[in-house]
Amino acid sequence: MVKKSSKELIKEFLSMHNISLDIDFYLPKKIDGEFEELPEDIVKRIIGDAYGSKNKIVKKITNFLVKQHNLFLGRVQKEQLKKFLDYRFPKDYETLLNLIKQDLPSNLDFKKIINKLDDGEKELNLAVSEFINNLNEAILKNRKDRIKDYIIFLYSRLISLNEKSKISLNELFSDNEHIIKKELSPKDYEELRNFCNNFEKKPRFEIINKFNEKYLEILHRNGDRDKKAGLVYINITQELFEKFNDEELFYDYLLNLVKKSYDLVENHKSLIFRISNIFVNGINIKWKLYSYLSIYAEKFKESKELRAYYKGVEILKDTFEHKYGITFPEEELELINKLLLEKISFNEFKQKTKIDEKYHSEILSFQKINHGFSFIDCYILKTKTSKNSDEINFIKNFDDIVLIFAKHKIDDRKIPCPVCGSLKISGNSYPEIGIKSWECKNPLCSERSKTNRGKRYSERTILMQDATFDFSSENQIPKSLIKIWRKDIVEKWNLNQFYEMIVKYFTFVGDKIISIQPEESRLLLDVCNKNRRELVVYAFNEILDFNSFKKGLFKEFFENSWFVKRFIYRKKNISFNPKFNEEFKSTDRIKIIKGDCLEVLNSIDKNSVDHMVTSPPYYNAREYSQWKNLYNYLNDMYQINIKAYESLKPGAVFFYNIGDIYDNENIIVKSKMGEKRIPLGAYTIFLFLKAGFEILDNILWYKGEPQSNRHKNDGNYTPYYQRPANSYEHMFIFKKKGKLILNENKNENILTENIVRFTPVYKIGKGGENRYGHTAPFPKILPKYSISCFTNKGAIVVDPFSGSGTTAIVAAKMGRIGIGIELNPDYYELSLQKIKEELNFGNGSRQNTPHIITSPKNQINTKISDFF
Repeated sequence: MVKKSSKELIKEFLSMHNISLDIDFYLPKKIDGEFEELPEDIVKRIIGDAYGSKNKIVKKITNFLVKQHNLFLGRVQKEQLKKFLDYRFPKDYETLLNLIKQDLPSNLDFKKIINKLDDGEKELNLAVSEFINNLNEAILKNRKDRIKDYIIFLYSRLISLNEKSKISLNELFSDNEHIIKKELSPKDYEELRNFCNNFEKKPRFEIINKFNEKYLEILHRNGDRDKKAGLVYINITQELFEKFNDEELFYDYLLNLVKKSYDLVENHKSLIFRISNIFVNGINIKWKLYSYLSIYAEKFKESKELRAYYKGVEILKDTFEHKYGITFPEEELELINKLLLEKISFNEFKQKTKIDEKYHSEILSFQKINHGFSFIDCYILKTKTSKNSDEINFIKNFDDIVLIFAKHKIDDRKIPCPVCGSLKISGNSYPEIGIKSWECKNPLCSERSKTNRGKRYSERTILMQDATFDFSSENQIPKSLIKIWRKDIVEKWNLNQFYEMIVKYFTFVGDKIISIQPEESRLLLDVCNKNRRELVVYAFNEILDFNSFKKGLFKEFFENSWFVKRFIYRKKNISFNPKFNEEFKSTDRIKIIKGDCLEVLNSIDKNSVDHMVTSPPYYNAREYSQWKNLYNYLNDMYQINIKAYESLKPGAVFFYNIGDIYDNENIIVKSKMGEKRIPLGAYTIFLFLKAGFEILDNILWYKGEPQSNRHKNDGNYTPYYQRPANSYEHMFIFKKKGKLILNENKNENILTENIVRFTPVYKIGKGGENRYGHTAPFPKILPKYSISCFTNKGAIVVDPFSGSGTTAIVAAKMGRIGIGIELNPDYYELSLQKIKEELNFGNGSRQNTPHIITSPKNQINTKISDFF
């Protein structure tokens, strides 16, 4: 061990490698502080850290732990393992043990494994050689800027371990004072100055955390002395609805509550709804609420957006081409761009443009974006059996819904670097909508890269990372709790465990929780007290008066907002082809009609279909389902829903399978920044309701064990790292108005509860080939559920997105008339082939497959149990 100044250590290292350099020319004036005892090869270790010399060792150790001990290390744990391997400081090993203690077998000698597998000295020497070569090349070419980068990189890391390993609050405040005066109000500046009036030197990470925590607290209050909530939890029940006894007024109140919650909750913190069964005129509106709350919470705020990431002109262009078939010339697009960026006024635009005046207001609307909370997850809580909507009371109702949202509001105010506490920073990028990233510009920050790039961070990452290294029991999430909540369908749980989950997953120690009409206030208070959270409980009328909220909010948004108008509109001049109606009316028992389903449905007789089943294309999920933006996708689905409604008989059911998707909506940005979880289920319900359907229930297709390791939470047992693995898709029961059509033979019905478990179709064989020829086949049991329940023998069953023909085949085998509609020529041919194979037609030759296949009556299997 040595005890020298950082400058001396660098000089000795360079001398050892025969480099003669006046480093004083590149370094700041003398840094005061006491010297620490450091390893003699500390400079070498710093270089190894920056050049990733231990990366291969980390991989070797993690692979060994998985294979030999079934012990998975997540990202945070691997980073800490690397840090320990790089420096071998005892405190880093202690931190590593704390990070993995819930997973570490008691009889495992972890350090022994590390020491045995750490043979990375060769890689470390290679890293040093690379650094020396780079520095020598910069010296040879007299690249003083590059020389400075390399020397500052070493010096900044060294002083954080040496002269600046201990600092005071006063010292940190003084370094930032000139920026603080510009950033904070005089009152807030004085508060921070008084807080930092402490000259006692302590470990730098402790002082930096204290300073940053206080600074963020002042920003969050934003002049308001009341502390905002880390979580708003709202429990919606039948009792609340009965305060209004009017469905639209009830929705108005809840939408007002969403707006209120946005103001109550801190940035990057959470809003959670629990929705129980709520009946209106014999129909359970629980899933309607899911739809309205999910869409409104994400899009209720409307504001101008002038930041460069907003691609307003491109989004307008894509939307207008789809909606009106209009392609604007370049000069008009340039004019529109100036309008959206407020470089010209609306009046100037109207004077200069040649675009028809009827489009002007809609063009202007693209100056603004819709935003709000971000949809995070939807848990399904399996409950005791409850009644269902009157018409389907034979289907057992088992579920409550838990909707989880996060508030991400762009805040352009500077926040200190989490590593050095400096406010010498610049805006870097926007990793997600609503989240701003910063880059530290302090040349002496200890996490500057080997090329002198600064630490990059956001407020959200600071909050999460700070919690990572709080190893108190109140902050740590026990594995027993994770086991219950690791999937988004939760079968065995109790109210105490639910409260533990929302408190420990979605708040930090010290956060305030606002709960509105919780199930059991005393129990929630006990959970909050045990975990050092503050609880404030309100009745609904206390938080938002029943007599003074804004009426008409539901219609204002869901009928009149530009956001909704961009996808809820009826297209004119849809093609009509009498040939499709002829094919549809033929006497064949099974047929696949080749064509666009919108055109086919527009061409067949109204009120002619007994039942529909489909799994539509998911937005931009496959090569055959690509749209330029979410507006266009939603409108295409809406047009099809309208024609489906017209084609179905009164009281007929459309059984619709869809799941959420992770993608870019392409309605604000077109980069990776826009990727998010899109609640397609919520939008699907809204589209069907607008087309005239009623929703009777959502049959949840529970897929059991997830195929991903997302529930392994990246090796982290602290708040906000936990996300459940998605384990279900929706199977909505939509009904055309009229008396519900049911199977008269009740013994045939297999749909008896609204959570059903069956395995997805695994299309990829051992050799990697697609065994089904289709990228998204669905199981035969899916159409079987609905056909057995909502149709009778001889019923016409249509699948508008037929794919490989599964629905038509199942319908035919069940004694119904199966009709598929398929546009893709490859899938059309595939479905004909599968019909031949499954119903034993002809010799199986694809070339001899007729355009429409007729099934002999004796090959129609009317016993359901015989073919599944």
